[in-house]
Amino acid sequence: IEALVGQFGKVNENKNVITYLLGSYRNSTTVRNSPEKMGKGFSVFMTSLWKLLVSYCGVPLLKQVAPQMAVLAVGDERGAQCVAAEFFAGAVKANKQFTYVEYEKSIEPLTIILTAARDHSYSKDSALDWVSAIRWATSDQDPRRLGWIVDVLFSDPLSQNKTSQSQLQQITFLTSLLIQFS
Repeated sequence: IEALVGQFGKVNENKNVITYLLGSYRNSTTVRNSPEKMGKGFSVFMTSLWKLLVSYCGVPLLKQVAPQMAVLAVGDERGAQCVAAEFFAGAVKANKQFTYVEYEKSIEPLTIILTAARDHSYSKDSALDWVSAIRWATSDQDPRRLGWIVDVLFSDPLSQNKTSQSQLQQITFLTSLLIQFS
């Protein structure tokens, strides 16, 4: 873990190291439908790895890696988008273990990633990866601690700047969250 964590300090020097290690270059046409994987690209294993790393390193890692993940979230490659979704889900799960002060500090970097995902038009498969990430991140969580996710997903759904596809995608993300809360 410490060797991998050491790579996070070099994100600006070599931005592909982390995403390469954690699978953004996997074949986007590969269908992964084993029981522990909830979507066609979303990996619970990789999400659990991110959860472990964020739990181990805390908010400093989250603040350092979140801007890079926001860039990956709006990239053209499905694998990179999937890594951003997996990071988001793992970090949200990890913040369940944070103190209240750490939790408050973790919301801003996570909001940057979710906002980038909300406002980007994805392919159907990538959108399903994000739906799986949102559902996995919010399972077994106190809904009162996740109000910020509702705020991000509820904000500005009918903006005239958005295409109908991105509006539908935002409603799909919100629907998956509300289903998870029920």
